[in-house]
Amino acid sequence: MGTVDICIGNNLIIDLDIFSLWVDGFTIDQCKTDILKKDPSARACKESIIIKDIIDNYHNFNRLEQYLQIPCRLREQLMFQVSEEMIEKLVERYYQYDPFVIREILNHKLTHKQRKDLDDIAEKTETRVRSCRRQFDNLRQIIRILDDLKGPIFRNIIENFCLPKALADDYTAIVFLARNQFDMSKRKLGYLVLDDFIYCANQMINNWSMSNTFENDTDFSRDFLLSFKELKILSEKEFIDEHKRLVLHGIAKVLNNNLTKDCRCLIIFEEMFKDLSRSLIDIAYSLNHSKDMKDLFFDLVERIIEPCKEAKVIKNEITIFLDEYRKKAHFVPDISKEYPKFSITFDKYILTISNCIIQMYH
Repeated sequence: MGTVDICIGNNLIIDLDIFSLWVDGFTIDQCKTDILKKDPSARACKESIIIKDIIDNYHNFNRLEQYLQIPCRLREQLMFQVSEEMIEKLVERYYQYDPFVIREILNHKLTHKQRKDLDDIAEKTETRVRSCRRQFDNLRQIIRILDDLKGPIFRNIIENFCLPKALADDYTAIVFLARNQFDMSKRKLGYLVLDDFIYCANQMINNWSMSNTFENDTDFSRDFLLSFKELKILSEKEFIDEHKRLVLHGIAKVLNNNLTKDCRCLIIFEEMFKDLSRSLIDIAYSLNHSKDMKDLFFDLVERIIEPCKEAKVIKNEITIFLDEYRKKAHFVPDISKEYPKFSITFDKYILTISNCIIQMYH
């Protein structure tokens, strides 16, 4: 009798469509209904076979979840044989988020009590509670791991959670917003979407945080924020009048070069200049205090964006104003003599704030 070679393996077969439904919080019955709806050919199979396949997949996913919560361990574990390509797909899908859900989660502190109250977010965003809980837990887990690490959070997220760069970049901004507890819940901010906040967070990380040091770049450079106090000089009468004259002249020149005959915005900015300028400088001054820092987005909307919208200023016009406001500050006589670092500090502040305002101006 000939010999028979037997090879026993435990390669894990994963149906990515079922995995996506599991991640989205579908029950077994809901998963079955969705499969039959999307794939009519599946109706040729006995319903009991479809349900058994779903149950088997769900069982495996539940066992895998402990590794998905710390993805670097997924590559090290020996219980399941999963290809590198499949690991990348599983991790990316598991950490994908619904921007509406994360936007709502960031309106609250990431506490155990909040985790128990996710029903309201699920109802408001029309998302299953289990999916909301997964996204909440993922964010809290990332923050918990990062709390013990130094260095750029983007790099730490890549190394510890094996996320693709685009997704890691988003989580870097989301963690920054959560850690610094920016207030995003006020009614006036309701029109802003998560992408607006992510963009603004990245501006602050790149320009105001400690990203160029070995420290964690969700932390602001306190010395740099303290230097914003020097910008207060631009609100003093002896300087604000000259700054206004230079800015209005610059705007008129831009409009003329663009062959724009409508000078309505020039008149508006002439009337609003001092209020807008003082608001921009006051916001800079307030960033020294953590309580005021939390209200940054609200302050930008209430003190800059809303007044301009009420005056019928369009996005292109506020962009021109902010650009001229920055450029002409460098030509106000005597400021740089009294404060040698004024130009550098002012540019780092106003460029970041201007980009945030323009992003939020819709």
